[in-house]
Amino acid sequence: MTDDTITDVRRNQVITDLRRLADFLDDHPEIPAPMQVDASVLPRHNGSAQTEAQAITEVERIAACLGTPVAVSHGNYTTTISFGRVFFRAFVVTDEAMARHRALVSYEGAVTPYDEAV
Repeated sequence: MTDDTITDVRRNQVITDLRRLADFLDDHPEIPAPMQVDASVLPRHNGSAQTEAQAITEVERIAACLGTPVAVSHGNYTTTISFGRVFFRAFVVTDEAMARHRALVSYEGAVTPYDEAV
């Protein structure tokens, strides 16, 4: 199987599974529907990009296909289109943004708030 075949199979599975979810919710009105549905594409994790630069380019390409802008915030590149309460996003967390996050969480557990009764 080629990478393109694997991608096509995965794409078809996701589309089929989304339809199955919609049919299931339609057939089972006693089951609450989610408040929203988020479908995300992460180019560095799905194999469509090997480098950060390639991943950013892929998000820009997806944005052009969707006709949506790319938002850059704190080193993250994101494009989103909504279908009511269903959201499709493509995003990249840059190495710099991930390094900042790791530095921040490295302090986890280092500070213990005291009980106000003390």
